[in-house]
Amino acid sequence: MKCPNCGETLKKDFLYCEKCGEEIRIVPDFEPEIENSIIETLSAVVLDMAPSDQETDKEAQEENMDMEFAIVSEKKLKRRILIGISLLCLLLLGIFAFFFIRGIYRDKYYRIQVENAQLLYNQKNYEEAIAYYEKALKMEYDVSLLISYADCLAEMGHTDQALSNYYAVIEEEPDNEMAYARIIAIYEKQENYEEINNLLISCNNQVIQNAFQNYMTADPVFSHEGGIYNHVIPLKIQAPTTGSVYYSLDGSDPLIRRIEYTSPIFLQNGEYDVKAVFVNDYGLTSNIVEAEYVVEGTQPEAPVVLPESGQFTVPQMISVTVPDGCTVYYTTDGTMPDETCSIYGEPMPMKEGVTNYRFVAFSQEGVYSEITARSYQLTVETTLTAVESVYRLRQRLLELDRILDLEGSLPNMSGKNIYVYNSIRIVQDKIMHVIFEYYQEGNNSRNMTGNIYGIDVSNGYVYKIIKDESGAETLEPV
Repeated sequence: MKCPNCGETLKKDFLYCEKCGEEIRIVPDFEPEIENSIIETLSAVVLDMAPSDQETDKEAQEENMDMEFAIVSEKKLKRRILIGISLLCLLLLGIFAFFFIRGIYRDKYYRIQVENAQLLYNQKNYEEAIAYYEKALKMEYDVSLLISYADCLAEMGHTDQALSNYYAVIEEEPDNEMAYARIIAIYEKQENYEEINNLLISCNNQVIQNAFQNYMTADPVFSHEGGIYNHVIPLKIQAPTTGSVYYSLDGSDPLIRRIEYTSPIFLQNGEYDVKAVFVNDYGLTSNIVEAEYVVEGTQPEAPVVLPESGQFTVPQMISVTVPDGCTVYYTTDGTMPDETCSIYGEPMPMKEGVTNYRFVAFSQEGVYSEITARSYQLTVETTLTAVESVYRLRQRLLELDRILDLEGSLPNMSGKNIYVYNSIRIVQDKIMHVIFEYYQEGNNSRNMTGNIYGIDVSNGYVYKIIKDESGAETLEPV
């Protein structure tokens, strides 16, 4: 190290100069040149680090270029997006046009197949029709078309294939009556009535079942439930459709006994094990139904009816003795009476010709008596028939201006009188055709006017029958 004052070389570790006595400081002073050099160097570094005006201008230009590029890029991007959207729209339009034109062609082609198939079917060219039906069905599934296709198969004798397609229709449309009709027609030709019955039982459409109910079989129905009764039971057995019902009262097989049900069965006092079975017109049988009845009641006496059965040439009045506490019901066609039949009230005239009466007494407890049967044949010699007597009455009333024409039209009234033949009987010792007068307006129901006429069967004279409060009848000439 040298003395900063005289330049003498200093000894090591000395703090002053031995030559000039200058004090030596530990922190050295920088020489101005060196300091200036350092300052210049630092300034140069700063200048190097800071951009020059030329560089600043260049950077500004570059920034402007970047902004211009960004603007240009954004415009390009928008243009590309617009072009892309346009291309996509064109593509979609092309796809739509393709499928639209294809659909038109397909629809036209489909119609051609169907028309050709139907034309060939009508010409009974079933084999070629099948080919067209198959093409059409591959293009579009249609139930009516499938039925026509199956019809072709059936006509060609391919019944199994036809049935398969008809059943496919039912699976698709359970209420398609046409498919049921086609299946039933095939089974009927095969006399396979059991399959028809099974088909209809599986059908849930009541309209279809009703349309083909003759092919069905179902269990018969009893009018009364099994149990204990204190009165006679008029047991009815209802059949589900046309056919026959067979029954037994002792629990035996009704198909073996073969007792056919035709009218109500009157179960009197006792025990009954009733079995019944229904057999339809095609020989199919239902299940056997069964019910047990115990009847414990006091049976009324049978009604007494006069006159006894026989042939008569003079009109008779039929009278019935009604047991105490009972009502008597009757029929005139030989069928068994029940509580829905006519009620006997007073003596009634015997009808002309042959008439088969059945009478039964019905107690307040609901117990039926035994049946009283009467058969009458009344033949009376007359100059006028029943029809002629009605015409004779109209003629007489027209002569008296009580009616305007033979149709019974009335003056100053919109309705007309109707004359209905009632019976032939004796009134004041004369045999009379008895005719009741009714009034009817338009299509309304008839109402009795209270006028009763009698036509003498021997001479055709017209009388009005008048009944007094006691019930006695007298004749008044008309």
